[in-house]
Amino acid sequence: MGFLLCNMDDKYKKYLQSDEWYQLKIDILEYRGHKCEKCGRTKNLHIHHKHYENIYNEEPEDLIILCGLCHAKAHGIIKEKKKKPKKKKVKKKKQFNQLTRREEINLKKTNPHKYNIYLKKLKDKYSKY
Repeated sequence: MGFLLCNMDDKYKKYLQSDEWYQLKIDILEYRGHKCEKCGRTKNLHIHHKHYENIYNEEPEDLIILCGLCHAKAHGIIKEKKKKPKKKKVKKKKQFNQLTRREEINLKKTNPHKYNIYLKKLKDKYSKY
């Protein structure tokens, strides 16, 4: 919380260190769960004001739980990186892999249906020669 206190007036700093604010923080963490509401982290949690319209008289919906990193991003201390669009993965045709004898025995015991499919593929593979 220290890096965020530097740009605040004394009244607000005292408020954030008051028993009233502490109890509000505890209540919100208990009610919503001890995790960042943006990324899900569970350590270094802060309570962030979404806006300052109801300052000193906040409602729970005026506040959000953020981890230190997301809190710094919310205040513009750290800039978020732009996410690059993900490339579409091209599905490769699965190659038929022959099992070891031990794997064959285990497959036959555990899943006879898959074992029969395996045998058919094995037969198809070697009938070409």
